[in-house]
Amino acid sequence: LQELIQLAGSFHSARELLDHAALATSSLDEDQTGRVRMLTLHRSKGLEFRHVFLPAWEDGVFPPAYGLIEEERRLAYVAITRGMRRVTISHCAFRRSAAQPSPFLADIPARNRVNGLLRASAISRADRLKGATAAFADHR
Repeated sequence: LQELIQLAGSFHSARELLDHAALATSSLDEDQTGRVRMLTLHRSKGLEFRHVFLPAWEDGVFPPAYGLIEEERRLAYVAITRGMRRVTISHCAFRRSAAQPSPFLADIPARNRVNGLLRASAISRADRLKGATAAFADHR
């Protein structure tokens, strides 16, 4: 927050700050070959990437304990369908206290798992979308 206040102080008006922010975010749409992009799930809507990494899929983190479960489930669907070749979902067993995997992981069909791990790269994107749609359809 202090950094934001300091940054805002370097502009003469709120409009100037917003123009600067708009220019900075427009660079996200430029070719980023060979670079890692970190986005929120909301920001990723409508975009696709060869590889998508989804960290922190623990119950209470994603979905958050305070969130609307159906909205979070829709965000999970968006996240899973952003990957064209591979989607890697991770969770930890311990984060300040014992942690359980996100309940959304149980929604993903068993055919997309290898040794209990999700396997998205071995199936086509169309099949993956069908599987994700079927898995999440019951919860809409």
